[in-house]
Amino acid sequence: MEAGVEFLPPLPPLLPLPPLLIRAVLGSIPILHKGVSQKRMKR
Repeated sequence: MEAGVEFLPPLPPLLPLPPLLIRAVLGSIPILHKGVSQKRMKR
């Protein structure tokens, strides 16, 4: 069951995640990026 976790890098359990890391992940996923953009526009 641990085989699926081996590919993940060792990250410390710190929340919230760094904004730069979040932006990098959202930037790699256009669908999520669009969803975040819409939320920001509503504010």
